[in-house]
Amino acid sequence: MFPLLVLFYLLTDADSQRDHVLGFFSKEKVSYDDYNLACIIVLPPYQRKGYGMLMIEFSYELSRRTGRVGTPERPLSDLGLRSYLTYWVSTLIRFFRRLLTVLPADVSKQLTVHRLPDPTTTTTTASISASATTHRGPSAESDEALPRAKRRRTNKGWDGEVGVTFEAGSADGETVEHLRVLETTANRDGSATTHVVVRCTLAEIARAANMRVEDAAFALNECGLLVSPLGEGGGESEEEELVVVSREMVEAVAEERGVKRMCMDLAHVLL
Repeated sequence: MFPLLVLFYLLTDADSQRDHVLGFFSKEKVSYDDYNLACIIVLPPYQRKGYGMLMIEFSYELSRRTGRVGTPERPLSDLGLRSYLTYWVSTLIRFFRRLLTVLPADVSKQLTVHRLPDPTTTTTTASISASATTHRGPSAESDEALPRAKRRRTNKGWDGEVGVTFEAGSADGETVEHLRVLETTANRDGSATTHVVVRCTLAEIARAANMRVEDAAFALNECGLLVSPLGEGGGESEEEELVVVSREMVEAVAEERGVKRMCMDLAHVLL
């Protein structure tokens, strides 16, 4: 009897009597190339409903929880390349949105009471997690204290991008904190404008998004974000190249590519 060399993960929809198989994906039990997916199939009646993207997200979550950076088995088919490009671009766009947001979605403003800014400091780094708990509302521990906003539901696909938040335990939560620097510039009328400035390498972005460097570079190049504003050789040396990504560029790509929220809710993943 041959040992089982391939693992199969079935996606089912259960009712009171049985489980209905919607699709599955397979992966090698031991992959020396850290392949996290070998074959993926969604049955015809359930295609174009986001189940394929759900399984791709789950395969990457499996790799992340084992401390590895996975990638699909090569070569990719045309349809597979299209699906994975959508996943890579969406993951990077969601990461950039969190990275380049000054305040979390549930914080409309930040107040400083009875305290003038220190003129001796020119650069200030801020921890967003502290302000997020300060301005939640009457009870930061109870979600019932927050007003529930009603929004229009749609039966086609997912409802779109949810609020930009720094989730505890997220794949890139720890990386986001040490990369972010808030720079505040004074205006002539006495007000000030705050921008998030991040200086990092492509390897750091890929590690934060839990994907291979070559996959991240391919996705950024395909969506037009891997372009140097100074042309070739725009870096400080011949070995490096400077790339600038702004929040406006990120939102333009998000609108063009139709980036939506994750199909998988990490709070419901039991591994």
